[in-house]
Amino acid sequence: MSDQPFKQFLDRELHSRDAKEHYRAQIDLLKDVVNFGSNLIHSCFTSSKRTLGDVVVIAVILKQLVMMLDAYQVLIAEACTEAAKLQCRALFEASIYIDWILLSDKERKALYYYAANVRKELLWVRRAIPVDTEQDNFFKNLGEFGRTLEKTREKLATIAPSRLKQLEEFLSKEPFVSISADFDKAKGKRPYDPPWHVPLGEKSIRSLSKAVGRLHEYEIFYMQLSETMHGARHTSHVKIKKGHITIEPMRHLERLSTSLNFTLSIIFHTYRKIIEYYCPTQSTEFSKKYRKDWQDAFMNIPRIKYQEASDEVAI
Repeated sequence: MSDQPFKQFLDRELHSRDAKEHYRAQIDLLKDVVNFGSNLIHSCFTSSKRTLGDVVVIAVILKQLVMMLDAYQVLIAEACTEAAKLQCRALFEASIYIDWILLSDKERKALYYYAANVRKELLWVRRAIPVDTEQDNFFKNLGEFGRTLEKTREKLATIAPSRLKQLEEFLSKEPFVSISADFDKAKGKRPYDPPWHVPLGEKSIRSLSKAVGRLHEYEIFYMQLSETMHGARHTSHVKIKKGHITIEPMRHLERLSTSLNFTLSIIFHTYRKIIEYYCPTQSTEFSKKYRKDWQDAFMNIPRIKYQEASDEVAI
């Protein structure tokens, strides 16, 4: 079998060149928006009260959003349109989280977010404790693969007890005692914790989207992005026609316009939300920045349509 890529499926040079030819303005736009976001993180965090809520919103979730946009730009510049949908999905989730946390009870929601992460670490530490049932269950599930982790298990066994003590002491104090009780109640008989927002009454990204008035984005875009992420969408990979099957190339520019429109809309929405909450005096400056540097490339995204070899109707 050849070591070279099968050109019909993977032609890096061709599609990279096409992306830069047809979407240069949008690639430059994405870079500039990422640059702006990096400065927004610094500016807003510096001007905030630096509470736990501010840490979660700015230093964690906003940073996550900008980081995913940075990765999205890298993929788009190489015509990885389908793969970039994974970053787009992550962007939407981060944007919804920010909207929901800033909607009300910011500090309380941040406590649950933080507690959820501490409980996850506690679970992993318990997996390093030899006498803990969690380790028994963990290595039982690993099966033969567990043998490769024996040295790691021996090493962690010497340091895990002290970390376990720290985490348990942390969770033994209020408000984390009450919060942990809420997680245990929401967890029920399941072997794992629910997402951090479930004890607060929102059971899914869909319910969060509805709570912040963005259900339409969830229904139209997020569902399709999720199907792509989970490998549950065949139309991204093949076209099936009467007596004919076409395997699509791994890189292409078709439907990139829709992806760019949705992604940039999310970013502009979230940047504005953050600015209005943390730096309201910069709202006018942000609007000017948008009109001067971003609007033209955003409003004039090219649409690429590849010519079909057959007019047969696809199913």
